[in-house]
Amino acid sequence: MIAQHGRYRVNAVAPQLIDTAKNRPYLPPELLAHAVSPEAIADIIVYLVSDAATPVRSTVVPAYGA
Repeated sequence: MIAQHGRYRVNAVAPQLIDTAKNRPYLPPELLAHAVSPEAIADIIVYLVSDAATPVRSTVVPAYGA
């Protein structure tokens, strides 16, 4: 359950660099090696909206690649 007694879970995901086709031509290889995949960001979001993350509130989750 996302809302309980007027309390809402509000969280954010803050990726550093995202490995996308549009970003690849502009990133040097050493930075691209540390870019996070869109799938990894999606996995974080899926967790944050799941019941398993019910106690997590008011959090910014940094998403860094390797």
